[in-house]
Amino acid sequence: MAKNSIGRKIFQPDKLTEKIIDNYVINFNVGVSEFVNECVVDYIRPRHQFIVDETNKICELIDRNFEFDELFYKEILANVIQKLAKYPVQDCNALKLVLLHFTCRIGSRWNCYDYYNRILDERTDRLLRHYKFVLATIDSTYNPGKRELGYTSQVMFDNWEKLCEYPETYMVLSAIISAEDIYIPINVYDLLLYLKKIDDAITASNIKTLREFPDERGISLDQRIDALNYEICVYYGNSGYAVLTGDGNYEKVPSEIRDLWHIMSGRELASYRYPDKAEYLNVLIDFQRKCRSAFAQLKRKKKN
Repeated sequence: MAKNSIGRKIFQPDKLTEKIIDNYVINFNVGVSEFVNECVVDYIRPRHQFIVDETNKICELIDRNFEFDELFYKEILANVIQKLAKYPVQDCNALKLVLLHFTCRIGSRWNCYDYYNRILDERTDRLLRHYKFVLATIDSTYNPGKRELGYTSQVMFDNWEKLCEYPETYMVLSAIISAEDIYIPINVYDLLLYLKKIDDAITASNIKTLREFPDERGISLDQRIDALNYEICVYYGNSGYAVLTGDGNYEKVPSEIRDLWHIMSGRELASYRYPDKAEYLNVLIDFQRKCRSAFAQLKRKKKN
């Protein structure tokens, strides 16, 4: 056995591995530690440049004893998954592992998925609404009015073969990561492994061309209106307030939230006031946005 044999270390090689390592350290005049260190880094080293850049940045920060936080993980993963719009993947297992951290709240009574109660930018909001309506034409069991983003991602993965060639699929997954908290803890070494798995999925993918995302013609105005009313109803009343804020003190519900409740309980949103269904749909979209904004601002205040 060579002087720097791996057999002298904690790691216990099998017969084949030991011969490979001994031969390498003799022929290339390197130490076992140097060789093993290089192999470990190679294990998580990606091939595609945009993931290489992120991986290199993370490794440099590890060397500098950087204090990683949840915002860092969210930004890296959201950025990488959004770029998959140009590098679509047929295998979604790596994406499932990532989304699990952002959509599964342990012990939740709400089907293990958090409610969508954060305001996104206007463009992303329109994308998500459009995507959910189209998803309902692909999977007849999907309800586009459900608020849980985890539910939406689950249906996306269930229909991945039909969705993986659309750039919008990756934009929506990226938006979910940006909108949600991390419910199952993640660390920087998980992050490196997920980036490598995503990189492997790109390498294995045979998708050559992207497809144009369909329009919403398969969803009627009535279906869209029903979906929006379904979502809006969660913002109403003490139970909705408790679910969205985690606050059971109903006596201190802010006035801006009570004003929304007043509108919901009155006639302002009654369908008979709007004979034109397209106009009624826009009224609901605008009110939905106001509800999301009010609860998002309230959540920010509570954090501060």
